[in-house]
Amino acid sequence: NDDGTFATLVSDVAYAGLDGIAFVDGTLYANDLMTGALYRVNLGETTTLTALTLSEPLAGPDGMRTTEDGTGLLIAEQYANRISMVTIDGDNATVTEVAAAIPREPLRD
Repeated sequence: NDDGTFATLVSDVAYAGLDGIAFVDGTLYANDLMTGALYRVNLGETTTLTALTLSEPLAGPDGMRTTEDGTGLLIAEQYANRISMVTIDGDNATVTEVAAAIPREPLRD
């Protein structure tokens, strides 16, 4: 809000997996940890979400940050154990792996 307080933008349980948020060129985006979806958040009198068409699936997008130059998103994919860069063009998003999967070691006692 303009007064510095927080507001609930989306309360529909269908979006319970919304996790990361970040801005690209002044537009807000959110990822869904459970479905792998990436949404543009259309702010206004009523907030709506537009699902972007991904060039390849995101596997448990958990952390999301705007790239240093502000032109894309870096997304940590929890289930793929990788980091991807996503560039957005309208309703389409191109996913490019930037850090390959790293083998996980089992937890130790």
